[in-house]
Amino acid sequence: MRAVIVGLILLGACATADVVAQTTQGSIRGYVRDEQGGVLPGVTITATSANTPRPLVAVTDQDG
Repeated sequence: MRAVIVGLILLGACATADVVAQTTQGSIRGYVRDEQGGVLPGVTITATSANTPRPLVAVTDQDG
């Protein structure tokens, strides 16, 4: 009986950890470079998602 109780407690802890680990915010980081590895400032980047009705648009800075 004690093993069943411990098992249920562990199962509950695992199920709760999945819910806590989810978030509604995120980020994208990276660099835009040409084939030779040079940075490309001023490039417009558009990120889309099936869960978000409108895309996120950003422009690269002097570091690409």
